[in-house]
Amino acid sequence: MIFRRRASDTHLTVLGAHLRAAYTRDADRQGQFSIVSAVFAATLAVILLVDYLVGHPHIQRSAVAIWGGGYLAFVIVPLLAGRRYPRWAGLLFIAYLTFWSAVSLALTNHPHMELNVLLEAPIVAVYLGWFFSSWIARGALALYLGVITVFTFTMRPAGAVHDFSSELALFYAVLISVFCIETGRHLRRRAEQEAIRDPLTGALNRRGLAVLGGRMIARARRARDEVTLVAIDFDDFKAINDTGGHAAGDEALRESVTLWSHGLGRDGLVARTGGDEFALMLRAGERESRERLEALRAAAGYSWSWGMARRQAGEQLGDLMRRADVELYRAKERRGGRMA
Repeated sequence: MIFRRRASDTHLTVLGAHLRAAYTRDADRQGQFSIVSAVFAATLAVILLVDYLVGHPHIQRSAVAIWGGGYLAFVIVPLLAGRRYPRWAGLLFIAYLTFWSAVSLALTNHPHMELNVLLEAPIVAVYLGWFFSSWIARGALALYLGVITVFTFTMRPAGAVHDFSSELALFYAVLISVFCIETGRHLRRRAEQEAIRDPLTGALNRRGLAVLGGRMIARARRARDEVTLVAIDFDDFKAINDTGGHAAGDEALRESVTLWSHGLGRDGLVARTGGDEFALMLRAGERESRERLEALRAAAGYSWSWGMARRQAGEQLGDLMRRADVELYRAKERRGGRMA
């Protein structure tokens, strides 16, 4: 008996380990968009399931079943696709939701269904604002609210009488939806900034440099402007940490980033590429860039070396960085020779 219990416990332990491993593998496959899309659809599916089970005098169970089945499909597909789940599929889901909301408003005179449709609007707004660009999010929400408004007031079945004001409920839904979409857009912008910024200095990180630096090169190429990249490395940064501690080193990095950002202005980029290594990008030629860098170094409170590379025809950001790093290495060698 004891042996059987131990064997059973062993099987349960193995099964639990397999389930945890499967969950971990699946979680690694998912992206934020696929997870939120699935949860969104699942939430609406649960609402319809409750309607189906509880019911009301005017419920059309066959339509609710078809509607809910579509929601379940939009739960399963994002989870199967994971990070490959495309943004257009999210818009397709909003279109599906808009269609069935209109159908339910046109076919039922029960106030419960109208309230369900209106209460879904803020969720739609957050989803759109979070994951889509401003004009797509606002356009899709305006279309959704427009359809709801039209079907609420012009397609309502004859004899529909509610114990609440449809006009007031719709006004509240629109007002809350506007708040929600702007909140979603704020979350989107904040996430984007956190993804491309170095938390210590506020400078761009490597990902931010790749994104914004690539855009700068593209704009400069169209305008036939010059682009120069400068690789920077602090001199004797270890001595700063040894003398004043890591707090002193952090302050040196922050002060320098502030100096460079102000000196370059809106046309320049400042990125932290390593511990005390930085890259500056300017829409300027080599001569102008050199003059600005020399002025910045003269005003700096810390010593740093730099290497410069002006973009040549056909070069991408990676090519510029490699050439600037070579020039920085030569500058450090020359400095070391002078000190010796």
